[in-house]
Amino acid sequence: MCHCPCRSRTTMRSGEFASVANQDRTGNSYEQLLEASVQQLGYERNGTTGRCYLHPSKGQKLVVIPDTYIQPDIVIRSGKRVTSVLYVTHWSETRSSKKKFWRTWEEAAQQKLVVGSQMRTVNCIFEALPAGTRPRICVRATDLPRDRLRNGRPPLQLNGWDPGIGWAMIEAFDVSIIFPVGYEPVHAAKDFGESEHDPVTTELVRRALTKRVKRYHDSMWDLPWAGSGRWRWTVRRSLGLRQAGTVSGFCMSTCSTVFYRELPDLPWHLSGSS
Repeated sequence: MCHCPCRSRTTMRSGEFASVANQDRTGNSYEQLLEASVQQLGYERNGTTGRCYLHPSKGQKLVVIPDTYIQPDIVIRSGKRVTSVLYVTHWSETRSSKKKFWRTWEEAAQQKLVVGSQMRTVNCIFEALPAGTRPRICVRATDLPRDRLRNGRPPLQLNGWDPGIGWAMIEAFDVSIIFPVGYEPVHAAKDFGESEHDPVTTELVRRALTKRVKRYHDSMWDLPWAGSGRWRWTVRRSLGLRQAGTVSGFCMSTCSTVFYRELPDLPWHLSGSS
């Protein structure tokens, strides 16, 4: 679910509650935009056969994916089998963006472990690209436009996100749909009638639901209750990216050992000075 920084009620002054209500309404508009596209693609809400989906209400107490404890935004199913989850993500405070990253990835991790490693995670990140640009699909951080403010070499920093955290968010999910700041159809979504939708969003959702699930190293998803698979992993004891060869800098470090996912070269990282 979309949890913007201003939704932390424990630190708010009384005059800020109106802002929270506005953020809640905006979050609903993100979900309405996506749901309209899912319906346009032929998925039936709350169906139990064929192409169907679940869109649980915010007040629904029973989590729709058993054995998890975070209510998902939109669950795509084939009959009763979960095939994909669409996450509605928005953040606007760069300094604390790591909190949102871990909270969103925690949700995906729960669902992968319960549903199985072949469940597709589709992260829909709103208000993240420069205003006036078109939404786009990213499978890797290198699919982002280049950052002109940094010699056009590294990927663009997502609006509201620390650069490294934004890139890690994209790498951590199977596919991301990234929307620009002030994307007009978001505001129109609340007034959509039956069969109305944003064709651009619908096409991006369609493409996202055909993307393959990423392969992860076996310490993450290759577990008995999460399905089987042949996962490859690399262990490097050197923390220097130049010594890591073609392995990317997206990693999780434990003491002096770094576990890397195998990804293509990132020339903007590896060719720079240490």
